[in-house]
Amino acid sequence: MDQTEKYIRMCINAIEIQTMRDGWSSDYLGEIWILPSGTPILTQRRICVGKRSTWVPRADQLREMINFSYRDEKQVDELRLFILGYKELDTMEKVWLAFVMHKKYHKYWDDKEEEWVTVQD
Repeated sequence: MDQTEKYIRMCINAIEIQTMRDGWSSDYLGEIWILPSGTPILTQRRICVGKRSTWVPRADQLREMINFSYRDEKQVDELRLFILGYKELDTMEKVWLAFVMHKKYHKYWDDKEEEWVTVQD
């Protein structure tokens, strides 16, 4: 499971994903407290920023959100093309989160601004 600061920030800012967490098991990465410096500290079973907790979904949970199947060649090809265009994502959790945000909400991760940005048609 990706425990990097970047993935945690991607999850915190994926508001659409956070609103979905009630339908999923409460399987959390750990408890994260964000220090004044912005550095996350991992403790036990939940992610917390201030007084709110943040769900950090696993890759399998993200795949399930879009009904992804490795047996579906069209889906696999679409994922492959997505990965080729998004090379700064260095773990599969980041890839899956970005892919879900792209497919469901037409958003991409802006590394500089550290936020999800809506794709303009």
